[in-house]
Formats: sequence, C-alpha cells, structure tokens
Amino acid sequence: MRSFVLSVLMLLATTASAQVFPIESAGYAGGAVTNPFLAPNGSGALPGYAFTLHPTWGMWANGAGVFLSTSTLDYLNSQVNLDRMHSQLGSDSSDISVQANYISSGDPIFTLTAFNSANSSSAQLFCTTRDADEGCTLTSNDGTVSSVTRFDADGTSFTDPVILPDGLDGAPAVAFTSEADVGLWKNGTGRLLLQSGPAADSLRAWLQIRPGDTTANGLFSANGTEEASVRLGVDTPSVTIRAADGANVASIVVDEAGSPAQIITTVTDGTDTSTITYDHLMGPGKVQLHQTGTSTLTETTATALVRFPITSLTFVNGTITLNTYCTDTTDFIMRRVEHQFVCYNAAGTEACTFTTGDSAEHATSGSISAHTIAMTGGTDTVDITLDTTCSLTQTTLESFWNIEFERGYARTATEQN
Repeated sequence: MRSFVLSVLMLLATTASAQVFPIESAGYAGGAVTNPFLAPNGSGALPGYAFTLHPTWGMWANGAGVFLSTSTLDYLNSQVNLDRMHSQLGSDSSDISVQANYISSGDPIFTLTAFNSANSSSAQLFCTTRDADEGCTLTSNDGTVSSVTRFDADGTSFTDPVILPDGLDGAPAVAFTSEADVGLWKNGTGRLLLQSGPAADSLRAWLQIRPGDTTANGLFSANGTEEASVRLGVDTPSVTIRAADGANVASIVVDEAGSPAQIITTVTDGTDTSTITYDHLMGPGKVQLHQTGTSTLTETTATALVRFPITSLTFVNGTITLNTYCTDTTDFIMRRVEHQFVCYNAAGTEACTFTTGDSAEHATSGSISAHTIAMTGGTDTVDITLDTTCSLTQTTLESFWNIEFERGYARTATEQN
C-alpha cells in the first residue's frame, strides 16, 4: 500500500504576515521560519520547550531571563550580561555566575558559590577586573564567623590563620621558585626553622624558634662542621663559635638569672679552659677571671701555666689551686697546694707575691714538691709557672690547675680621696 504522508498546514497569523509549518508523521518537515516561534513561558517544573521522555527538562523563561533546566533543581540561566548555572540537591545548592559586562563598571565578574541547606553558611570565589575589587577573593562564612582571602596585584591577604604542611629539611613548607630548599618549616614539636639551605649544604644558616626551650632558640650558621650561633635563652643568652673538630669552642654567656648577673666568656680547646667573668659588683676597671687547664711538666724546669696582661698601675689578685702528680710503673704521688697571690705592675716593673698556701699530699712511695713562680712574660704581661720535683722515676708528671683572680687598677691619691 502506498505510504500516506499526512501533511498539516499550520497557519500562524500575525498582524503583518502568516507563517506556514508543514508537519508530517515523522515530525516537522523543515522549511524557513521567517517569524518568531513563540512558546509559553513555562516554569522550572513545566518548561515552555520540553521533551516527551522528560517533560520537566527543557527551556523556560520568566522576567529574570531564560533558563535551561534538567529538573526543578538544576538550571542554566542566561540574562542580559549574566550567565548562571545552578545546581541543587535537596536544600543544598551551588551557583556559577559569569557576568561579561558589569552594569556599573563595564568589567567582567565571575563567582562560584555553595550554600548549605539552611543558607546559613556559604563558600564563594569571586573574581573581577573592576578597579575597586580587582583580583580574586575567597570567602567562607558559617553564619557567625567569616574568613576572607584576597589575591590581587598587590599580593595576597588573609583574615584568618593560614595552615601549612610541616615541610622538612630540603623541602620547607614555604619556599621559593628559584630555590625550593630555602624557606620556612616546622621541625618537631613546637620548633620553627627558617633556613638558607638543607642540612646537606656545607654552608647554610638558619633561625630556630622553640617555645619553652631556653637553649635551642637562636640564629645559627654552619660551614661544614664549623658552627656559629646566637642562642636566645630566657635567662642565659649566648654567642658560641665552634671549630670543625668540635673541641675548640669560644662562647659568651649572659647569666641574667645569676646573683649577681654576670657576663661569662669561655674559651676551650677540649683540654684547657679559660673563663672570664664580669659582674656589676666588681666596680669599674675590674673583672673576675676563672681559668682551668692541664699541663704536662718537665722536672726542675719552670713550665708556664697561664699568661695574662697587667698594664702599668694595675694589679691582679686571686687564688691558684695546683693538683700535681707523678707516677711510675708501681707508685703514685699526688700533692695539692692552694696559694693566694697578688701581681702588680709598678710603672713597667711586674712582680708577684704568693702565700705559702695550704697543701695536702698522698703518696704510695716517695715525695713531690711544687713551687709556683711568677715570671715576666713580656712587656706588661706575667707568666705563672710551676717548677716540680718528684722522687720517682716518673712516667707521668702533670698538673691540673685552677686560677680565680680579679684584675683591677691601682688607684691614685686623688681617687683615694
């Protein structure tokens, strides 16, 4: 049977002209449409243009603009200068809006917004090129507290704390494009480091902050195994320089908690140690020194223990303690002597006076003598030496010594009055 095609002529009358749409059983037959095709406005639930399979999907309009909907919850909205996509699940929703020409400034605007079900909290990304707000802004609002982060040509600003990863040595949490191993990171509990390079670098510097630690805080610099540091202790800040061997160390310590407060300078080579102490109770021109050391002696030969400057019209007095011992393969002799002393420089002539001192000796066999002698070591200097004799055919002859003294000046008659 010959197929029959039903053609329906649809006449749309307007005041100016008529439009004919041929419709066949397969649908619209085609043809030019010269006048507007007017559909009902519709709604989100019943779009003006819809589909048989999904009658709630389609295009509809209201006074705000034109909408493409996949349901009553999701839609794309096109208005004058504004395109918007809206998505909703239950009572939660989100929007993406693009405004090509902001009415008051003519600049484009982009926003991305998400709301909770009660619209009491939201998060938004807002970007624009208009002068007043040029850049991008991230906002978060829980209905009570809001947080704002801005990115613009002047930099980045925050209204709330910025939470960073801990980072690690060689890969700090805050770094730089040209040097990714230079920056700021967290090392352990309560410890913050700002460093110029990883531990593998032979030359680097770092700032360490560790709340509650009176010794670890400070500024450090290292060249290989050599190190210099400024430690910011609460009561005892210090400056330390350590040699590569780890034994030679020089330090200055401010002991604020001492009674009285003191400045202590110490130098050591790992065996001998010299200490200079100053406090306000010593008066002007005076400083207290403390020095310890171990010296290998040669029998009947004066061995210099310590040298110190003593300029014209100054004096030094104090206490020296000597622990001198000698041994052979079977016996041991130990002698301890403590002397009070005064050394002075009378217009270029140096001299010292020593008390007899208290002494104690222990010997398994034989005896030992220890004689302290002051010698002029050079212009305006004095050497304190030790001359020792031991009755043993010794394999060891040494002295552990300790000196505590005060350096000052000889006051003139005018000062005494």
